Amino acid sequence: GRHWATGLEQLSTRYQTMPTIDEAWQYVRELDPELPLAFDIETPYSTRSDEDDRTAFTDRDIRLFQCTQQRGSGIALPFRDEYISAIERILLSCRTKVGFNNWNFDDSVLASNGITVGITDDAMVMFGTMYSDLPKNLQAAAQMCGFPMPWKAFGEDDLALYGCMDVDATLAVYEHMK
Repeated sequence: GRHWATGLEQLSTRYQTMPTIDEAWQYVRELDPELPLAFDIETPYSTRSDEDDRTAFTDRDIRLFQCTQQRGSGIALPFRDEYISAIERILLSCRTKVGFNNWNFDDSVLASNGITVGITDDAMVMFGTMYSDLPKNLQAAAQMCGFPMPWKAFGEDDLALYGCMDVDATLAVYEHMK
C-alpha cells in the first residue's frame, strides 16, 4: 500500500517479485532466445550507489538476479540454492544479453560466483556514447529514454520490486538506443 503516491498502480506491470522455484522454471521455458534479455543483480551495496559509480572489486555477494525480455515485466530470483541453476539457464538461453554498467560490475560479479554470462551489451556504454553530456546513472538514462517514473527510492523497502524496475528500465534504454 505505500506505493500510491508514485503512480506505480497506473503502470500495467507484470513483475514477479517472489516467484516460487516452479515459477522460475516456467519463466525459463517461456524465454524467447531471439529477444534481448535485460539482466541485473543486486548486492548488499546495490541500492547505495549509482550504477556508473560501481565496480566489482568490493562487492561479490549477490542477493538477487533480475531479468526481463518485455517492457513492463520482470522477474527477481533469489541468488541461492535451486534458483541458481534457473539463473544459469536463463543466461545460456538468450543470444543477446544487456545490462547497465554490467561490463564493469555485473558480468564480473556473476563470473566470480561461477556464473558464465557470455558476450553482453552494456546499455550504459551505449547511452554514454550517444549522450556524453548527460548523467549515466540508470534513473536519469531511463527517464530520458521514456521510462515512466522514478523508482530508485524503492531500493530500501522492496528490493525485488526495485530490481524488476531496474531491468525494465534497462530494456527501455536499450530499445531506445537501438
